Amino acid sequence: MTEIIKLENVTKKFRLYHDGKRTFKELSLSTFQFKRNYSLLTSLDNISFSVNKGDFVGIIGPNGAGKTTLLRTVAQIIQPTVGRVLTKGKIVSLLEMGASFNYDLTMKDNIFLSGKVFGMTGNEIRKKLKHIVVFSELEDFLDVTVKHFSEGMKLRLAFSIIRWIDTDIYLLDEITAIGDEKFQNKCWEFFDTLKEKGKTIVFVSHDMRYVLKLSNKTILLDHGKMIMQGAPSETIKIYLNSVLGTKKDLVVKSKISKDKHSKISIEKVSFMNHVNKETTSFFSEKNMTIRLDYKALKEYKRLTFGIAIYDSEGNLLTGPNTTFANKIPKSVSKKGSVMYKVKRLPLTEGKYYVSASIYDESGTVALDIHDKEYSFLVVDKDVKSLGGIIKLDGDWSFK
Repeated sequence: MTEIIKLENVTKKFRLYHDGKRTFKELSLSTFQFKRNYSLLTSLDNISFSVNKGDFVGIIGPNGAGKTTLLRTVAQIIQPTVGRVLTKGKIVSLLEMGASFNYDLTMKDNIFLSGKVFGMTGNEIRKKLKHIVVFSELEDFLDVTVKHFSEGMKLRLAFSIIRWIDTDIYLLDEITAIGDEKFQNKCWEFFDTLKEKGKTIVFVSHDMRYVLKLSNKTILLDHGKMIMQGAPSETIKIYLNSVLGTKKDLVVKSKISKDKHSKISIEKVSFMNHVNKETTSFFSEKNMTIRLDYKALKEYKRLTFGIAIYDSEGNLLTGPNTTFANKIPKSVSKKGSVMYKVKRLPLTEGKYYVSASIYDESGTVALDIHDKEYSFLVVDKDVKSLGGIIKLDGDWSFK
């Protein structure tokens, strides 16, 4: 594979000045003093990685992690304090594109200005002008000065210009903020075209669905440090675990008493994905199996095994059990397992809690219960998901 971007021990520090309100005399005297009245903010801390030609690399992490600074450094908008950035080929950055706009010029003039900044000739711009305008869906604003554009319109215009620039590397910041669903569908078509052409994209996004769908490599940053780089599914899992793990759990465990003389216990509850691999991270609309392992010191008849799934705020989503499903075991003894298979997991992205229980034949006495002691994460690949908790498998029709 051809290496097209390489960062070697890159550190970027910014000065944060603390002068506050000072008199002219104080400012003049400070010129001749060696007192440092600023602190250093480390935005990137010893970052090293490489990107190959054709890679689609997603940069993820919490606010303030250094994601945009990393893009600006790769774009050479800013220079690293320590280390070096090596790139091969032509680079176009959405950050730089927006900054190149002259707000006192019209949309049409800015298209010509930006095109020339990124190496297009006047004749090339004239040939592509109609395509750029139609793609942006801003045909009615061609002769309007850009200072009257909303931030969303400026982003659409910048991306539309980039769409028609032939380059080797694309640097995109927060691509999920560009346009409505219709416009984003056109962006996805463009990304598919870039993949076919073997182009390279490095992008920042807070939406894990986009990262999962678009990238083949993912880099996780936190407080300027690179926590890990690797396959999107694994990197996203680590990130979601860290984010959700720092939030205060709103789930309250209920105090359900169980039979003190019970001779059966829940030994383990585990989760398997659609390829029967044990994990705690799942894709929405893929199969999931919940397995309950038990140990009985005596024989029991007609027991009820059940699970319950709750959202992150402790709301009960579902509570299936073997009795409701008419799957009642005639007798249970020694060790065994009970599996519950969820077909096409209908949950959106988030963290969920699971309870497991065993009840006697009457269904009223808890022989063992583990209340909300287990949890799993769901990652939603569907970038068009509109939130909520449940994904219904439905279709619209008109009559």
